[in-house]
Amino acid sequence: MKDIQALNRHLDLVEDIYHNPASQAKTLTFMARPFVQATLPHRDPGNINVWQRRNGRLTLKLQAGFEEDPRSGDPKCIGFPFGTIPRLLLFWMTAEVIRSNNKIIEFNGSLSSFLNDVGIGSLTGGKNGSILRFKDQLKRLLFSTFTIDEKVQNADGSHGINFMNIGVASRGYIEWIPGWQTKIDNQRESVRNKEIYWIELTENFFKTLTNSVVPLDMRIIQEIKQSPLALDLYAWLVHRTYENTEKQISKSESFVSWRLLHDQFGSSYNDMKNFKKKVKPILKQILSLTRNMSIEEVNGGIKIKPKLRVLNSI
Repeated sequence: MKDIQALNRHLDLVEDIYHNPASQAKTLTFMARPFVQATLPHRDPGNINVWQRRNGRLTLKLQAGFEEDPRSGDPKCIGFPFGTIPRLLLFWMTAEVIRSNNKIIEFNGSLSSFLNDVGIGSLTGGKNGSILRFKDQLKRLLFSTFTIDEKVQNADGSHGINFMNIGVASRGYIEWIPGWQTKIDNQRESVRNKEIYWIELTENFFKTLTNSVVPLDMRIIQEIKQSPLALDLYAWLVHRTYENTEKQISKSESFVSWRLLHDQFGSSYNDMKNFKKKVKPILKQILSLTRNMSIEEVNGGIKIKPKLRVLNSI
């Protein structure tokens, strides 16, 4: 019975996505292209100085932030953002700054409603509950520093690097207890008796989120959000097949080798066979949710073919 209910729900979702574009359904969200081309860690990298991801000439380097150890008063490493939660936060942040064109993002209302808005889901307590995981990953993301660099070859044959160091937030106020119930910063105002918690993005991070984005559908994100690899592949497939022009956004058919896919997304999978075994059902799931592209497995990799549709069909 449960299998039949799940299948019916999936079919209803597919029909809804096909007949109601994301812009019309108000489920349109975005991801900045640099974070699509070079993604965050899938798992906790552990105790290392710098984590990095390469994609051709582009490299994303990530440095963890620090906070004061409450017992010793010494600086303590917070750790790297990883997994699905920071990805969902980046989707939400990008959509917010595009909507408001403002570097200041406000977190209004209860923690429960905010988790629902971001796409994380229900509010659960305990050691492995959504509250602690969310607070931990949000703090890791806000205190992180990114470096994005790209190798370039000049006309005279010399080589160089374009790079940008990006802190996420320049300042803000966030309370780390469920419900966000505490006294508000005296420089902020309450609205309708609700507390406001806020962050101000750095100029570089704001530009990164707004200069070039990939349009995505939150309905699809919600369906695949249990897997950071699935979220990365979905955003990458849209980036790979579409570009924002006035009417048509289809790119040409392209071939991507399994080796390239592994280097970009599967650094934690040492065995190529295991990586392919993991990726294939994810690609099948994504294709079942969107009719904007087709994927064919060919010798040595996959062939991606976009289907001509207008931008608001994403």
